[in-house]
Amino acid sequence: MNTSNLKKYNFIGIVATIIGLSLCIALIQEFFGSAGAFVESLCSTTGDGDSCSKVAKSAWSGFRGLPILGDVPVAHIGFTFYGFCGYLFFSIIRAEEEEKKGFVNLLFAVSLLGIVIDIIFLIISISQIGTVCILCALTYVVTISIFVLAYLQAKSYSGEEGIMNQVKLTTGKNITTNFLNYTIIILLFYAGGIACARFSTPNNGPNGPGEDPRAKEAFLKSKIEAFEKRPAVKIDLTQAPMVGSPNATVTIVKYADFNCGHCMHTSHMIRQLLADFPNDVKVYYKNFPLDGTCNPLVQRKDPSASSCIAASAALCANKQGKFKEVYTGLYTDNENGTRHSITSVKDIASKAGVNMQQLQACMGSTEIQNFILSEVKEGEVLNIQSTPSLYVNNKPLDPGTPNATFLKALVEHLLKK
Repeated sequence: MNTSNLKKYNFIGIVATIIGLSLCIALIQEFFGSAGAFVESLCSTTGDGDSCSKVAKSAWSGFRGLPILGDVPVAHIGFTFYGFCGYLFFSIIRAEEEEKKGFVNLLFAVSLLGIVIDIIFLIISISQIGTVCILCALTYVVTISIFVLAYLQAKSYSGEEGIMNQVKLTTGKNITTNFLNYTIIILLFYAGGIACARFSTPNNGPNGPGEDPRAKEAFLKSKIEAFEKRPAVKIDLTQAPMVGSPNATVTIVKYADFNCGHCMHTSHMIRQLLADFPNDVKVYYKNFPLDGTCNPLVQRKDPSASSCIAASAALCANKQGKFKEVYTGLYTDNENGTRHSITSVKDIASKAGVNMQQLQACMGSTEIQNFILSEVKEGEVLNIQSTPSLYVNNKPLDPGTPNATFLKALVEHLLKK
């Protein structure tokens, strides 16, 4: 192979591994519920709402509750894989000509294993979870790119013996010679994955105060000060479902999609707030379905209209005084990976004691469709780009899953005013 082509392939490979590492960091953050608004909006471009969150919340996304290690996302292993591949690309560039073959063939073998693992995960995503995470799909593309780059180089070294025979002949020797280096590199990237995981947990990093009391105090103070400086907005709460004390001092408005994993996670936080401040907090629930079927601001239309069906069911249940029960049931289904449908929402409503004949008539009515559309138009005025979007006493919080510690501290701060 031409030397210039060899260098070009390996530089491209290093870039590909950097992209793979970045995607894994985003997936690790998604696993711990701390991904930013950009990741959430990217994941919401598929027909399944927030596909990444659905995968992250599934039992297949990682190993939870491990001794010492705690929760370890699968993306952590992917982070180590891409780091090791990057090291091999770099080693090929640096190695003497007679050593390059060993590194190339090992890279081919490792990337081939990566392809096999990705195929297994893709099958699991489709058959068990029912959706394909867009970030995961992008990692599949990166892995395929690494494999192609490795194949092109391995092919040039294979000669008449063939690639697989060359891999068998040189890989073992290469691993033996560089065993210590490989061990160190793998441990370093594995440690890097752990660092990403620790940084991404809800109480750490930019979305959390960490464990240091002084850092926590400074974090909360800066967040509350930033909140106070934000201008209040006008939100129409007429006919919006409400949970909590009608005379409460603190009003929270939540714009959400019932297929949004971050919205589901936020619902747990709000439920805890309502329990902690039963007389001081009330929450109004507004719909912003990420589906063009009922939201003209979203280009993509979900053939099943799942988010729109769920929103209609919640609003119609509210007319019968059963909003809280149906709302909770919808997010329980979301957490369990159940795709909202006419059948699933009827099952939830029936268990909640809703009059099914009235529900069915309501869900198909023009009144409910127009009500959802009015909420969407209001969301457009408020410049809502993702869900959940929360407003506390008419002032916006940062989009996405809020920090639970900050949210509670904010309520306590507002109650003291």
